[in-house]
Amino acid sequence: MCRSRPAIDRVEARYGPVATGIVQLALDGKRDEAIQKMDDECRPLLVELIQATTAYARYTRERQEQLVAADEAQYGQQRSLLIALSIAAVLVAIGAGVLITRSITRPIGKAVNVAETVARGDLGSRIDAEGTDETSHRLAALADMNTRLTQIVDKVRDSSGSIAGAARPIAAGNADLSQRTEAQASSLQETAAGMEELTSTVKQNADNAQHATELAATASEVAQKGNAVVSQVVSTMQAISDRSGKIAEITSIIEGIAFQTNILALNAAVEAARAGDQGRGFAVVANEVRSLAQRSAKAAKEIKRLIASSVERIHDSSTLATRYSGSRR
Repeated sequence: MCRSRPAIDRVEARYGPVATGIVQLALDGKRDEAIQKMDDECRPLLVELIQATTAYARYTRERQEQLVAADEAQYGQQRSLLIALSIAAVLVAIGAGVLITRSITRPIGKAVNVAETVARGDLGSRIDAEGTDETSHRLAALADMNTRLTQIVDKVRDSSGSIAGAARPIAAGNADLSQRTEAQASSLQETAAGMEELTSTVKQNADNAQHATELAATASEVAQKGNAVVSQVVSTMQAISDRSGKIAEITSIIEGIAFQTNILALNAAVEAARAGDQGRGFAVVANEVRSLAQRSAKAAKEIKRLIASSVERIHDSSTLATRYSGSRR
């Protein structure tokens, strides 16, 4: 605490007996002695009290300005940190979403192209299944199935050629049977192609569900990290609010000093009135002391207003951070 506060206490301790003595002399009718005691002892005490009170008021005002500036600087840093972390979290989420989407759509696009090619009856297309993920395994299975289907079709064609060569002598008689066989083979191919397309669609849906689950887990992790940062910011703002409470205590002390000084000024004015014309100088000093007390009270009210504004801003920022944390959950 500033050195002026103990000085004020010492002056108040010395002023009490002196004031009591002056009042007692005035009551006993010793007016000259009371005036002499007022000039010799009371007036220097009042001057010393004014100096000590002025120094203490200057100290409290400078200290208040320092604390307010420090709180505003810390508030600005925390707000900038919160904005930067929020932007970083959004960028990370966007980047993760783009990467995950690409890892899903590219293999799925290959599978769709292969399925469309097989559906058109082209079994000679090449399927590249690189990688070790689930989608690559599905593409490899699709390539293996396409190869086996090609082998089956080749065998059917070879068998049909052999049968046709052996049945040339009776081709005319078995023309109807041949047409039915070809129709059944065509139906079989269409059925196989339809089953292949259905299998590919089911596998695609399963892959989409799995990757969607992974994407949700990644987004949840990013949200949890953002919530942890927001909680830390809220704790810091609460600490700033506690410090504002300490500043309010200092303001209350200033108001108490102003009140006591005002009482002293009133006592001095009473004594000056009793002293008559000879107490005019003392009355001037009393008015100055009272004016100083009023200015101190006004400064205390202004400090309270600044503290209330700072606490309100901190509360608004804390509420915003809490809402942001709730929305991330």
